[in-house]
Amino acid sequence: MHKITRLLVFTTAFISHDSTSAAAPPTAYPSFADVVASKPIYSQETVYTPVKRCTWETLPSIERYSRHGYERRVTQRRAKRCRQENRPVIRKQVIGYEVTLRYQGSVFTRTTATKPGSRMPITVEITTLH
Repeated sequence: MHKITRLLVFTTAFISHDSTSAAAPPTAYPSFADVVASKPIYSQETVYTPVKRCTWETLPSIERYSRHGYERRVTQRRAKRCRQENRPVIRKQVIGYEVTLRYQGSVFTRTTATKPGSRMPITVEITTLH
């Protein structure tokens, strides 16, 4: 109850302030804005991953010797040929969020590191126009 009382005193003092009072109103105060939309911001990098790629080939094979002496005979054999390739893999990582906020009819955009909820805390600054 003690914290709520302080907050109400602060709010009441701010609202009931008039120009004849000695205390000046705060120039900035906390508030909340509604989140209208949020879009993830991605970091993208290409990483090369080694991949073993194999194929089967039919190769001629020449036999020159047999039990009966020299004999030339052409046969076929299957051979497995493998090679290593570097396959590109694209990695996407969320590095932040582009958030669209609405506060008292005004819409503005802000970048955040974390995903926002339905409301976002903001600081409202009061300045005089010259």
